Amino acid sequence: MKFTLKAAIAGSALIVFLYTACNKAVDSVPPAKTSAPLSINTQASSSFSSTPSLADISALVTQGLKQGLFGGFDAFDVKNGINKPSVLSGVVNTPCGYEVNKNLHYNFTTADNSIAHVSGKMLFSFICSTREPVGVNVDDSLYITRTSPTASLVYKINENFSMHTFSVADPGSPFILNGVYNRKITTHYTTGSGNTVQQTIFRFRQLTISQADHFDIKSGVAHFTFTQGNSGGTLTYQGLIVFNGDFMADITINGQLFHIMLN
Repeated sequence: MKFTLKAAIAGSALIVFLYTACNKAVDSVPPAKTSAPLSINTQASSSFSSTPSLADISALVTQGLKQGLFGGFDAFDVKNGINKPSVLSGVVNTPCGYEVNKNLHYNFTTADNSIAHVSGKMLFSFICSTREPVGVNVDDSLYITRTSPTASLVYKINENFSMHTFSVADPGSPFILNGVYNRKITTHYTTGSGNTVQQTIFRFRQLTISQADHFDIKSGVAHFTFTQGNSGGTLTYQGLIVFNGDFMADITINGQLFHIMLN
C-alpha cells in the first residue's frame, strides 16, 4: 500500500508544540538483539523527512511517553505524587474509600495565546493503608480541541493509572506505577494537506519512580502500539521500552534498539 506521510509528520511537529505549550502548572513484545544500538535525539521531530525512519517513530513515541506521564492538561502528572490532580483542586473532601466522579470543562491558554478547550470526566480515589493515603487511582477521559492558523487539532485521551508509595513519611520511598495511557490526535489542515491521525497506546508495568531523584524512572517496562495514517494509508508499530534509571531507557521497535533520554 502506498503511504504518504509528509503531511502526517508535519502534523506531528505541530502536535508536539501544542502539548508542550499546554503543559503548565499486554501483550509482550520481545526485545530484539542488535549489535549496534542507536542513540536518538528526541527533540528532532521537526526535521522529519516525508518517509519516517524508525528513529523518527521512536522519537514520537518517546515524546508521547514523557507527555503522558509528566504532561498534564491539568490531569494526571507523576510529579503530583499522591496528591489530587490540580483539576480537582476545588474538590475538598476526598477521604479514604471515597471516589470522586467529576465532569470537566475548562480552557487552557497556550504559549502562542490560542485557547485549548478541554472537556471530559475524571474518576479519582486514594489508595489507603490503615486509613491513611499511600497512593492514587486516576481514570479520566479527555476531549481537547485547539485551532491554529494552519490546522485544527482534536485530542482524545484516556488515562487509567494506579500509583502508590510504601512510606509517605519517607521521601526516599519510590512510587510504583501501573496503568494504560491512550492518546489519539486528529489534525485537520486548513489548506491542501487533508487530515492525519496519530494514536499511541502505552501499557505500563511496575514503573519504579524516585521522588527523591527528580522523578527518575529507575525500572519497569512499557509496551506500546503506535499508529499513524492519512489518506494514503496507515502504518502501525509495536515495541517495548525498558527503563534503566538515570533518565535513560532502551526502546525496541520493529526489531531495532534505540537508547533514549527522558530528561
